[in-house]
Amino acid sequence: MQVLARGRRGDRDLIEDVDERLQEWARTILPGVEIRFTPPDDTEAVPAIHCYLLDLLPDASSTAAGRAPLLQLGLRYLVTAHGDSPRETHKALGTLVFAAMEHPDFRVELDPPAAGFWSALGIVPRPAFMLRASLRLQRPEPKVGRVKKRVEVRHAEVTPLVGLLLGPGDLPVCDARVELESPRSTAFTDSQGFFRFAAVPPEPREKRLQIGAKGYQQAFTVEHPAGNSKPLVIHFETMEI
Repeated sequence: MQVLARGRRGDRDLIEDVDERLQEWARTILPGVEIRFTPPDDTEAVPAIHCYLLDLLPDASSTAAGRAPLLQLGLRYLVTAHGDSPRETHKALGTLVFAAMEHPDFRVELDPPAAGFWSALGIVPRPAFMLRASLRLQRPEPKVGRVKKRVEVRHAEVTPLVGLLLGPGDLPVCDARVELESPRSTAFTDSQGFFRFAAVPPEPREKRLQIGAKGYQQAFTVEHPAGNSKPLVIHFETMEI
């Protein structure tokens, strides 16, 4: 969900603006159902959809053509449902997740939270999905100086970037989302834990990766190997297998 904030830093919480837009959208999908931003609770007496803000995620700053640069922040919500009966709850959650998957500005993640997450909330595990939205803040247009030298055009080759994602005990992590910050690209690990970006500029050598697996997120800075080197080995130690 792309939300461009315009001059609201002084009198309004920018994240609250995303909350309100998300709430308006959910009400069009499930009219009459209460939308809450609190953690899910087993003691609730009325049907409700919980859109609990779980993470603030790094996202690359972007520059759109003809516009000022933008600062971008990822917001990840845990979406769950509570109803009068399991059947009604499942129906509401299914309707909402398919609507989110069709929405062009949403990113849906179906990795379930770890069992310890539900224990920390003191509730029984329940079906849920992650909904990721983006908050974008416009910055002032930078002043650009005049070009005083001849423009020199250089052609840079691109090379593959191949990696191996390992979890605790050096076990391969499959179906993990690997996001390359620049140039913006996404890949997924295969059954052996390997991922591959086909064409990546060799410079700068340091590359930023954002990896999501089994409900966990972690950022890495890796060095792009020169030539046909062996795959990068990345250890994702913060997750449970």
